[in-house]
Amino acid sequence: MPDKESASYLSAIGFIDQRVNSHKKFKPGDKTYIVALSAVASKVAYENKAFIRATVEDQWKMDLLGSYDFWNGKISIQVNLNG
Repeated sequence: MPDKESASYLSAIGFIDQRVNSHKKFKPGDKTYIVALSAVASKVAYENKAFIRATVEDQWKMDLLGSYDFWNGKISIQVNLNG
């Protein structure tokens, strides 16, 4: 049984679309870079904290400022602050 807290664990959507570096096709500062990074970050945000940390820090070479889980009584919401 896979460990759901592992950095290599992916959700069903993450497993179907494993692209996390598509923003690297563009140069920082380009409008397309920001759009591509936002799209990839939006997808990654649904994964577990270990996967998010490994992606942001090891692959994107950025600082992860925080990662939080919120529960509104119906669904769990995860917020990640990237720097």
